[in-house]
Amino acid sequence: MPNNPAAILRALTASNNGRGQVAKNGIPMMGARSPLIQQYQDTVGPAGGDPNIALPRTVGAFQTGAFGPMVPMVPMPIDADVEDAKRPMPRRFQYPVGFNLPIGVPGAEGLKLASFAMLRSYADLYSIARACIDVRKAELIGLDWDVVPTKEKEKEMRLDKAAQEEFNERRRKAIAFFRKPDPNYNNFQTWLMALLEDHFVIDAVALYLHPTRVKGKGLFGTDLAALDLIAGDTIKPYVNIRGGSPRPPNPAYAQYLWGVPRSEYIDIITAKDVDVDEEPIETYRRDQLLYLVYQTRSWTPYGFPGIERSLIPTVTGLRRQQWALSYYTEGTLPGAFVIPDPSATLTPQQYQQFEEVYNAVAGDVGMKHQLRFLPFAAHIEPIHPTELADRADEVMFSECCMAFDVMPMELGISPKISATQSSGAANQMAKASQTIYERKATLPLLKWLKRSIFDFILQDICGQHDMEWFWQGFQEIGRAHV
Repeated sequence: MPNNPAAILRALTASNNGRGQVAKNGIPMMGARSPLIQQYQDTVGPAGGDPNIALPRTVGAFQTGAFGPMVPMVPMPIDADVEDAKRPMPRRFQYPVGFNLPIGVPGAEGLKLASFAMLRSYADLYSIARACIDVRKAELIGLDWDVVPTKEKEKEMRLDKAAQEEFNERRRKAIAFFRKPDPNYNNFQTWLMALLEDHFVIDAVALYLHPTRVKGKGLFGTDLAALDLIAGDTIKPYVNIRGGSPRPPNPAYAQYLWGVPRSEYIDIITAKDVDVDEEPIETYRRDQLLYLVYQTRSWTPYGFPGIERSLIPTVTGLRRQQWALSYYTEGTLPGAFVIPDPSATLTPQQYQQFEEVYNAVAGDVGMKHQLRFLPFAAHIEPIHPTELADRADEVMFSECCMAFDVMPMELGISPKISATQSSGAANQMAKASQTIYERKATLPLLKWLKRSIFDFILQDICGQHDMEWFWQGFQEIGRAHV
């Protein structure tokens, strides 16, 4: 049942100002209420309050000319009024009914082209996709990083030695924390590599803000002990009635293990979610989860990773590689047909016996290269050689590489149209020598990592608003500290 049947009834009866004629003798009359309206009338009684829940509909605005749009239907709201506004607020998207119920593993609600398990399988099995992911991961893992003062803080402490010493002390604490943000990984590089794997393959990065055993003994006096990296494909985001993320203390995420929700988590608590009293923070400090999606879209809470963006060429390329493997391991077509002379008087059993004897030497490499004399007049009909690689492969490689912003030449693939390299291939060869600083997708990704994770932890969680993350070599993002 809807949350507010009376509100729905007012909307249903808004047309004709609620003066529709009731059906007589079972036959609806012109302007009569529908059976649905009559059912609500019988269930909840006369609708109270203002029946005009819909916006005004001036007839002249819609029907003053021929072939006009006609007066729009009166909406039939399904949500309750908010703060007696007489009209419901819009939903963010048309989510499946019962989206928050355990109807399957995360990602199985019909809002993704492929499940998380399939995306991980394709990323591991298709060599081109895996090579693209490894290229993007390697270029980011190799970057140096630092924690620096913000532009305002830098100006403030330029001539203040005491302020510089105080900042450097806090900087050392921040660097010590991020050198090993998760105790399950040896260092920052291995932690970031696992994080980027979830980003590129499933576009779902989940960080659990692991609390300290003793309150206030974490980074900068907070309760943050570590940033535990959780497999993003086990996290299911919830939606509220409008399709948005529920705010604390309502659960916003659940971890599904073996198909069942095992634990729930709230979104990060901000100043908007609590009062001056810190009791709510203490109550839910163990339940906060940072769930990050890079390719955000309005109609789904899930991301759109490169594997999913290139799903068709990825699946096609994988099938192509599987077919090439089968060419060497199994198949139904022989290398050639031996056609005997029509005048030969052999029975089918004799043909089969001769074929079995001849093929028995296939496993002996030495015998395969020895001469064979056929006892009957016959000729050999060779099968057309199979093309194990052609232009179709080049197209599939390029389509997969586009999803990860990688040039095929970076993977060692040299496109050729003829025996000599084409001008287009030569151009790609030149572009393949571009550095990480020239890749158009790298800078946005580094900014996203900086603002969504590192600056968020430093400034929003730890309250160090005069600090920011810095990727060495990218002056657009950070600046060398003084």
